Amino acid sequence: MLEKSQNDRGRGRVWLLGAAVGAVLLATSFLVHPAVADHRVTEQEVAAMAARIEQRAGFPVLVDAEVVSRLNGWVADAGARSAMREALGRMSHYRPMIDSTLRSRGLPAELLSVALAESRFDNTAHPNTPVERRSVGIWQIIPSTARKLGLEVSASRDQRLDPANATEAAATLLSNLYAHYGDWPVAIAAYNAGERHIDSLLDGASSKTDARTRVLAGNAEHTRYLRAVMAALILIENPTLLD
Repeated sequence: MLEKSQNDRGRGRVWLLGAAVGAVLLATSFLVHPAVADHRVTEQEVAAMAARIEQRAGFPVLVDAEVVSRLNGWVADAGARSAMREALGRMSHYRPMIDSTLRSRGLPAELLSVALAESRFDNTAHPNTPVERRSVGIWQIIPSTARKLGLEVSASRDQRLDPANATEAAATLLSNLYAHYGDWPVAIAAYNAGERHIDSLLDGASSKTDARTRVLAGNAEHTRYLRAVMAALILIENPTLLD
């Protein structure tokens, strides 16, 4: 009887030890799983990515908490990651033509990020908006700007939907904006907001740093847009963030 009791107690201790180990392993799995599945990046990590781009290309990449937030909005959610992987897949179709056009104009290849932020390289974006108010094509050029750049926009023909024509027009516009402002972040903001608005915003700006600060201040559409372009550039240069 005593021997049986000791055996029972021994088996009980073994069971309790196994249960305890199992509980620890289960708890550990819950701690480890989010870390493995979490695709978010920190501001320090994004700043390091931006620094590598600047060192390689000399193109200014602005990083702040909002840029990081925009980037994490694309990489931290499975559905968003899938959508951005599709966007980069479409980009691979247009990239040789865009790179060639930018290179022929002496423009930085990093401007590819403008098209990613504008349309995700979806040439059919916003199809239901009336043509006179619609930004279309991979560069999302508005009708009035397109016509100034020599593109035909009419009910029967819209050259903004021709990626090569649209890229030539976008390259001309970006080149003109850079010539006017002498700074790519400000020129990119003007691509979205227009020169008149950005000129008014920068009236009295004392330096390039001051101009960038004014463009990034607040929560205006051009501010959100510029941050989206910066996040897009970092994503293009670091596509494994979508793995």
